[in-house]
Amino acid sequence: MIYNSNKKMKINNKMKTKLIYGVLLCVFLLPTILAFAVSSQYYENNPLYMQPGETTETFFTLQNIAGTKNVTLRAEITYGKEILKLVDNNETYKVPLGEKVKVNFKISTPADAKIGDKFPITLTFTTITSSQEPIAIGSSIGKGFEVIIGQPSDFVPKEKTKISTIIYILIGIIILIVIIFLLQKRKKKSTKKIKAF
Repeated sequence: MIYNSNKKMKINNKMKTKLIYGVLLCVFLLPTILAFAVSSQYYENNPLYMQPGETTETFFTLQNIAGTKNVTLRAEITYGKEILKLVDNNETYKVPLGEKVKVNFKISTPADAKIGDKFPITLTFTTITSSQEPIAIGSSIGKGFEVIIGQPSDFVPKEKTKISTIIYILIGIIILIVIIFLLQKRKKKSTKKIKAF
């Protein structure tokens, strides 16, 4: 019995120690993980539509709202190097605590691109940690979207347009039948009145 109770105490102590280490690790990592965020006007279900050979400028927004200190980030083009170019002079961005910073870039689509061609682009932002920090752990966030050649109207499914056309025709026929029915009813009433006289 004493052996079992000692064994249980050792297991409980090990679990408590692991729990304490886990909590401490979270406390150290939390400011780094939640230090910044990246937002964009384009995302997975909202791509950027462009024409062949077109050039446009857009941006990502770096936000340091949930952090506890100023953050320095390095931008790197992960996907889309052939069409994407950073416009800013430096690839390093300082984002003060509680503020937002724009990352400007230019997209140029190939002149020989065809309607329906897709070009995924992604920028990865990594925190730059100083050697003075006790734990130098850099966190990264990738942000991107698709550049699609064409206009949104080019990608409306043909089946949907066919179905909507059929529905409009059916509604028109129903309205026409109702009008004819009402006219015939009115005509019958007027003939009955004439006969009554």
